[in-house]
Amino acid sequence: MRGVLEAHARDEAWVPDVIAGKTMDEVGETWKGDLLGDDPIGNYDRLHDLATTAVSKPIADGQIAHLSYGDFPVATFLQHTSFYRGFQAPLLAKLMGIPFAMSDTLIDLLWDAVEPQVEELRAIHVFGPPVEVPDDSNRETVLLGMTGFWRP
Repeated sequence: MRGVLEAHARDEAWVPDVIAGKTMDEVGETWKGDLLGDDPIGNYDRLHDLATTAVSKPIADGQIAHLSYGDFPVATFLQHTSFYRGFQAPLLAKLMGIPFAMSDTLIDLLWDAVEPQVEELRAIHVFGPPVEVPDDSNRETVLLGMTGFWRP
């Protein structure tokens, strides 16, 4: 579980730099190593608050996010980040052993945003390979399978 939290903390940590238009080379080693320390929740919350502040500020039209997989408009970066968050929720719940189901609204929003571009997103490694799901799967499971996030 700590590894999952660490991955999310690292993702949060990069947001202000990406929103500011910095490249990976400019950021360098800033976000390497243990970001959680002896206070995992507190340190995650601090990084989350900084990311939230960054995305709450006005973003200039045409502002570019320099990502590991290419340069994209900041709006596209935020969409990719939202996908990551949305698709991690079922995994986190499973790891914690708690029941979880995406809301119909979330499923619809993710489906409408992802399905038309799933192959392009897979090509830039936003999503992994699809995972085959049972024939009688509900729409959430099909969505998770399409994006490589479904686990039996």
